[in-house]
Amino acid sequence: MPLLLPRTFAASLLILVACDKITPTAQGTEVVAWDIDKPRVSEFEKAAIGTRTQKKWLALVKPPGTPTSVEFDLVIETAPFDLVTRQESHFLKTPASVKITLKANDKWIVTG
Repeated sequence: MPLLLPRTFAASLLILVACDKITPTAQGTEVVAWDIDKPRVSEFEKAAIGTRTQKKWLALVKPPGTPTSVEFDLVIETAPFDLVTRQESHFLKTPASVKITLKANDKWIVTG
């Protein structure tokens, strides 16, 4: 199954960029950070996670009617995931971590 993250990511960022111009969110702010190694449901604790492959994107979001845009660094790591439950085995390639960092912003409030 293909990873549809760039399109989904762009749509999500349109929601994240607020139209309030009070205090801009600082460059380098980590908007989203998730890793599969964080605490998991008991059956997933036993899963074997293989070698990670990292993919990077630069996403530009320009709110309608404005000349400025907001830039985000998107880093996604994928890895083979081998899970054996009581009834079946699963082996698939899955996202292992997702990190979105604000790269450039001069006037927008950004939240995750």
